[in-house]
Amino acid sequence: MNNDMKKIIIVLLTLGLLLVGIIYLRNRGKQQLNNLSGNQEIIQKVEVRAENPNSMSLVSAGKPKAGSDFTVDVNFTTDNAGIFGADAVLLYDPEYLQADKNSLEKGDFFKDYPRMTVDEKNGIIKVTAYNSSESTPLNTPLNFFKVNFTAVKAGATQVNFDFLPGATNTTTLVDRETSKNILGSANNLMLTIEE
Repeated sequence: MNNDMKKIIIVLLTLGLLLVGIIYLRNRGKQQLNNLSGNQEIIQKVEVRAENPNSMSLVSAGKPKAGSDFTVDVNFTTDNAGIFGADAVLLYDPEYLQADKNSLEKGDFFKDYPRMTVDEKNGIIKVTAYNSSESTPLNTPLNFFKVNFTAVKAGATQVNFDFLPGATNTTTLVDRETSKNILGSANNLMLTIEE
């Protein structure tokens, strides 16, 4: 019995020491936190971003007539001298516009175009290019590629970029150094097809 009593006392003393240690550490942590913050207000720094000048645009001259062919230029402008590549996903209404894989023309800026596809039924064009042939001229529109559409019928329609800032599975402009999508805006094209 005496031996059992010693074991119980040792266990109780051990638990007591652990409890005192926990209380000490909690109080010390609170004291350090109070010393750090003092009576100062905690201020979170917020990064202020300037407007992103990197853009992609759809450009077409004049108003197309039903049954005629016309060209839409896909251009980009950037203030970044190191552009590695770009992707464009264009959406159009096949009821008003027609295009096929032969409708796409490569631009002069990129060397390699591993993807140039047209989903004629759903009105989706996907183009990927990389490996620029030169350093990027700053703030100058550069031709990524061209689409030669046929206007099917008269009416109002549009060609839009599938674009979400920062996303990498839609329309992008890729920085050579960071491999990040730096595209800030995508300017769609409103069309009025005349009779």
